Amino acid sequence: MKRKKLYLFLCSVITFLSVTNAQNFEINGIVYDEQGDPAIGVLVVLKETKLATITDTNGRFQLLSPVEKAIVKISGVGYQTLEVAAGKNLQIQLKPEAYLLEDVVVTGYQQLPRDRVTGSFKILPLDALSKPTTNIGSRLIGTIAGLQANTTLDGDISFEIRGKTSLNANAKPLIVVDGFPIEGDLNTLNPNEIESVTLLKDAAAASIWGARSANGVIAVTTKGNRSAFNRSETKIEFSSFFKFAPKIDLNYARSLASSAETIEYEKMAFDAWSANMPADAFNAMSSFSPGLVALNEHRLGYLTEEKTNELLESYKKYDNSEQIKKYLLQSPSTQQYNLNIATDGERANHYLSLLYEENTFYAKGKDNWKTQIGYRTNVQFAKWLKFNLSGTFTYKEATDNSVSNGIFGLTPYEMLVDEEGNRTNLTNGWYQPNLDRYFVKENFPYDFTYNPITELESRDLRTTNIDARLQAGFTVKILKGLTFDSKLQYELNNTLNRNFYSDKSYTVRATVNQSSSYDRGTGKVTLNLPLGGFLDQSRTRTDGWNIRNQINFDRVFNGVHEVTAIAGTEAR
Repeated sequence: MKRKKLYLFLCSVITFLSVTNAQNFEINGIVYDEQGDPAIGVLVVLKETKLATITDTNGRFQLLSPVEKAIVKISGVGYQTLEVAAGKNLQIQLKPEAYLLEDVVVTGYQQLPRDRVTGSFKILPLDALSKPTTNIGSRLIGTIAGLQANTTLDGDISFEIRGKTSLNANAKPLIVVDGFPIEGDLNTLNPNEIESVTLLKDAAAASIWGARSANGVIAVTTKGNRSAFNRSETKIEFSSFFKFAPKIDLNYARSLASSAETIEYEKMAFDAWSANMPADAFNAMSSFSPGLVALNEHRLGYLTEEKTNELLESYKKYDNSEQIKKYLLQSPSTQQYNLNIATDGERANHYLSLLYEENTFYAKGKDNWKTQIGYRTNVQFAKWLKFNLSGTFTYKEATDNSVSNGIFGLTPYEMLVDEEGNRTNLTNGWYQPNLDRYFVKENFPYDFTYNPITELESRDLRTTNIDARLQAGFTVKILKGLTFDSKLQYELNNTLNRNFYSDKSYTVRATVNQSSSYDRGTGKVTLNLPLGGFLDQSRTRTDGWNIRNQINFDRVFNGVHEVTAIAGTEAR
């Protein structure tokens, strides 16, 4: 009887163990990071039962599942959460967390998720980057709080972050492109190459960039600086746009009183609080409006009251707005063509951009054109060695023969041409009545007349800019989570100014006449400068070097703890 009971007990145990073994299925495998190395401390969860474990120092894990068709969930800090079907000898490779660009803060030395950054920062919205423009600065206007923009009629933009920090010092923020500060401004960047823009605004900027960031930092990341490598793929993008605007509203831009109101004001102010008028003397070096000249000539006795009033009343009927629009203004326009070619391979990626752009501005005689070439490459020579190279070359020519400054100095009744279409003589540095009375003008080599239309046609003022920037570096993987970066940047800014004034320009004529010696007794004029045009040239060149060595540590422990640190040296 005892033997029978013992037999039944052993059968029960065997049956229990058999059932238990039949209900548990082994799941094991190895988890690798994006570089192909074993991922340590990654959390592995059996989705149906919530049973969990973490990978060991070799990236291995093992679980027992009560069901055969189970789902394994793998997650780690900085990586995407994966779900795979359960099985044996699984080979699982993690993928880095794909942060949206709006969730990544670029400090210049590193890129961090938004939730890990302290201090005040702003990120340019992604939709603003897609808008066509000639200057990335125009995309920043009105999109980021705390950024003050100043825009000229020609579209030139300057920025201030947090207002002025000094009355006399430069108020421009520091521009950082792909981790290095640049000498140029945002105009030197191809707006179609920008991938992200981050503004650092408080002490966090100063702690990174020092005194140079007293006015804030604009950190820019360009396209093509990717470190991930995919299967061979080529992507070609072409974009172009044309922008056209009517001539500026002169009444708004100049904001002057009418001719009649101006004359009445000059009559009221004359000999009261207006400027001191010249006396009847051997002195012609002064300039006043025709209305004030008529009033002064009447005071000196050269004009009767009737003639003076006749002149003033005639001036009230004139309005030079239409003539200024016709002869001195033009409709601004912009045309831009951009070609991007990106190639990704298993061990290298390349990015090439070509840009051509033309601009005409509101003032006649003012325009520019530029062409820009950009190239970037990243090469993975080995699992522990990565190389990157990028370069940008920009050639720009600008012409500014405009007389826009003279436009705002004219009274509304000073006409550019008379009723027959002949160009008039406008005041510009001379008191014409004294010049007529005390000088024999015919003895001077040039006449003393000034007309802005003639001045526009008689000069060629050009500026040529060559901007080049080269960045190169390599990254060495020392240990898991520990890397060494060595980078350098070379920057060249070369500006050539070439200003030519022909002998028909007022600049040449006035300079030669004023430098001449005049004998009041005989009216003889002795030249002290040779006749002919003026050529004024100047060149400015800036070379900049920046070398940086940096150690980076970024590692996750036990799947929940992450340690990040950087240290390095920089010379410029």
